[in-house]
Amino acid sequence: MWSMSSLRPLFKQPYFVTAHAVDRFRERVADLPRDDIINLIQASLQIKRPPLFCHRKRDGRLCWVYLCKYAGIPYAVPVAQNKHQEWPMVLSVLGPEEVRRDIEKRKIREDS
Repeated sequence: MWSMSSLRPLFKQPYFVTAHAVDRFRERVADLPRDDIINLIQASLQIKRPPLFCHRKRDGRLCWVYLCKYAGIPYAVPVAQNKHQEWPMVLSVLGPEEVRRDIEKRKIREDS
């Protein structure tokens, strides 16, 4: 029997998932093996949809934040292009509370 960890699916648009993003997924969403987390995040990002929001990082790069779900748990992944990487980079994973807080914070700013 194959496990998700033993398979390396090919993705049309690959992303570099940082060790930090894997750790935050384990902490905020589910404690799964590293390869499973990477594959889940990659698969979630293959679905074309508009980002929740976009912001500029301190270094000037644009960062798009996409909403994803695992086992009914919403989480978000900030994605930015890195000048040293060919693939876009998944910087972290925001858990359900951070997602709600960020959406509310942005609504308040937009209403002001």
